Amino acid sequence: MSLKEKAFTSSQTRPRPVIIFFALAFIFCISIALLEFICHIAYPLLTTASGRLRVELLSNDNLETNRLPHPYLLYQNNPNYIRNGIKEHNIHGFRNVEWSKKELKEFHKILVIGGSTTYAVGVKREESWPHLLEQEIKKSKPNTIVMNTGLAFATTAELLSHYIYRNRYFKPDLVIIHTGFNDSLTLLPDNYNPEYTHFRFPWQPLRARTYEKFLLKSGFIKCIYAWWLRGYGLNNSMTYQVESLPTHQANKNAKKHSPIGFERNLKLLIRQIKQDGSKVLLFPVPIARQSVFESLPPDSSYARSIYDAITISIKKNYEVMNQVESHVDKKTKILEIPDHQFSDHVHLHYGGQRAKVNFILKDVLDLLL
Repeated sequence: MSLKEKAFTSSQTRPRPVIIFFALAFIFCISIALLEFICHIAYPLLTTASGRLRVELLSNDNLETNRLPHPYLLYQNNPNYIRNGIKEHNIHGFRNVEWSKKELKEFHKILVIGGSTTYAVGVKREESWPHLLEQEIKKSKPNTIVMNTGLAFATTAELLSHYIYRNRYFKPDLVIIHTGFNDSLTLLPDNYNPEYTHFRFPWQPLRARTYEKFLLKSGFIKCIYAWWLRGYGLNNSMTYQVESLPTHQANKNAKKHSPIGFERNLKLLIRQIKQDGSKVLLFPVPIARQSVFESLPPDSSYARSIYDAITISIKKNYEVMNQVESHVDKKTKILEIPDHQFSDHVHLHYGGQRAKVNFILKDVLDLLL
């Protein structure tokens, strides 16, 4: 066979470049399809609930969140918020059912202000202590409503602004202030400022770019985003992350800083409530003991690494509340709650919610006389 014939035969047996290209493209497409299939199946197994929620918020502009940014209140509860088919907030953004005009005008009104421990994160609205308190009071005073204005992660700065600009106009007979924990976290970072500018930032809601909405149609991309945003929440976007502090630094700052901001805000809040003609019940937020902190997951924002710092700082806030006791109508002691009734470092199961009601019920009834 001549060299020319051999070359011709060899060229016929080699696959052409176009065939190689299509073969590789086919393998690539099959691989991508297989990866997408696996990711769609494994998505709920490989990701956290918080991460999946953030992906939903990015993917769906119509999906509502339980809180919204506000131009001068920083943030607020989303009015008429519905979760899993259940209406969680009324038209005012409170964790209550709707009230009639007659109820708002004629009934005794108790305004409960505080953070997530007032909102009662982790339990149903019907299991929250403000709701349970209302049920107990109605047994002897049926014409009474308890307004749960709890605002997750609120410090006294937010409680003060929300009261002045919004809540005072309900003209409550009694205001229960349930606070102390969130403000204790402000003592942990460096460069403490009584105005909390070292701790709070303007809230920038999570927004998806146009191309991201397209990318999030992919199961693989959704898995990546859900893992990336697994710890993203309200406090991540507008609050200093205390869990990022080394233990020794958090302890040092807790000992060094004085709760000037907490004292200012609380005194002004109490003074304004009294000037509006309402009675005040000061109810400090209890926290879990060290054994509960030690059982928290490693990625918890309030893991055992900063338990000592939180204990130091919240005791300072408790002392401030003792100092203002003469300015309120009643201040309760620190409620002691068994470890098993805590769902985390500060939030409670139903049993703990019931314990709060039993603890303050008599004081509330006495103040309503």
